[in-house]
Amino acid sequence: MVNLIRENVANILVIVASSDGMLGAAAYTRQEVGNSAQIRYIFTEAHRVNEINVGSWPKNSKVGFIDLAVNNANRFMTIKLINKIKKLGHEILFVADEHDKDEWENVFKVCEIDLNKLTITPENRNEFGSSCEILKRKFGDTIDEHTKELLDAGHQADQLNFETKFGEYFNQCTKANPRDDSRKDYLVRHFSVHDAPDETILAWKKEYLPIQLKTWEILETYQEYSEEICIFDCSRGLCDVSDLFSKAYKIKPVVVLYGLGKHNQGVSIGTYREDVNILQILTEANFCVSGMPKKANFTINNYGDLGYAIQAVQFKLNQE
Repeated sequence: MVNLIRENVANILVIVASSDGMLGAAAYTRQEVGNSAQIRYIFTEAHRVNEINVGSWPKNSKVGFIDLAVNNANRFMTIKLINKIKKLGHEILFVADEHDKDEWENVFKVCEIDLNKLTITPENRNEFGSSCEILKRKFGDTIDEHTKELLDAGHQADQLNFETKFGEYFNQCTKANPRDDSRKDYLVRHFSVHDAPDETILAWKKEYLPIQLKTWEILETYQEYSEEICIFDCSRGLCDVSDLFSKAYKIKPVVVLYGLGKHNQGVSIGTYREDVNILQILTEANFCVSGMPKKANFTINNYGDLGYAIQAVQFKLNQE
């Protein structure tokens, strides 16, 4: 498998299972590999990289990361993954991620890998905006219109706009069954070659309708906490969290979603304000959080914890 791919092209793509991550993978496959049968996709999240079975990869694999951030709640988990890849004789070719360049530099320093030797290096969000934008600038004028549309759709998806030619299929088909990695694999392979969906993809898209209706229902029943904060109860049923955030930002600059996850204990607080670091606020309030500066995820044991988290954010807003 590895020998079929030209030099400096990945045969293993470790991808965050988000629309922008998958669209970036489809674009990379089309641009750099050509035949998707020669590549293996690993779908993950920063807090789940410990589940990746590196030992199952072909010998001397070449690896690329797309949209994968360092696990800022447990950096050792990311370090352990990198060291395992290195120990088993694989080579990390690139890291196309915009979340935090410094975090990746620190991880590679600990793992004794020269980040500057990568073909694509991590960047910062304020300069690049998305992992797809990193790929687009790397590829330059060599991409065709199809690849450009994939990357543009991925960039828009990272900004919570899924209403693009490819974005709606990746978002809706995967949100309808988020645990099915084979569906993600199918979408990436299909759209790396084809310009339009097939019957399988159209059928998956129809499964999204109940989720869309539930998202609208939750959106209409929000609580206004203050002039800056609104709260949504997601325990009402399965919803599209990304779409809910996108629409809720039109109501208030800070959005609180609670009742997430299997046991309804998940909370996600986000903002579109560039001057508010939700992750830092909640970390300083002693919450164990993951995510990024503008959106933090955590779990609560009771509604008192939720109230305390919201108060911490409001206190910071009052100081601005």
